[in-house]
Amino acid sequence: MLAKLVKIVPLSTPILGYYTVELGGVEISKISEFEKFDEQVIKFVHPQHQYEINWLFTVIEKMGLSGAKPYYFKNEGEFEYIPKIPTEVVLAADSEDYGLRLYCIYLSSRIVILLNGGIKTRLNPLDCLNVSVHFKRCKQLALKIKKGIQDGYIVLDNTNLIIDESFYIDI
Repeated sequence: MLAKLVKIVPLSTPILGYYTVELGGVEISKISEFEKFDEQVIKFVHPQHQYEINWLFTVIEKMGLSGAKPYYFKNEGEFEYIPKIPTEVVLAADSEDYGLRLYCIYLSSRIVILLNGGIKTRLNPLDCLNVSVHFKRCKQLALKIKKGIQDGYIVLDNTNLIIDESFYIDI
């Protein structure tokens, strides 16, 4: 499957460039991963997650004004997720709700790639039907994008990504 990096113009500011990906085979989808996440959150997330949703979009807005600070993100190895809720929620031992996840790739304080996610219902995200596909995809994308940067096909230029025409992401 091919992936195309696109700037999220409505969210981007002079301080921070937000990007996402459009996925597809021969034809790239015009609905980005972040747009899919946004639609899912609005339609399907339960009211008990409203605090997390509000915090997530507050963080996105704040970062647009002051830059992406590492403390907004929870590291997952090659990539990150938000929201990193400022106070830890104590979960019951039998809980099947580990909160909202928006998987993303922090490239710098000036560029963040927002992807997709959902409500995590298992401790191990790979065991969760809601987020496992997004977790795996984000890891694949992060590795390919960081390799593209390392090899010079993608250049971080302030709040923009300059992408060589010959570079494509195949996941």
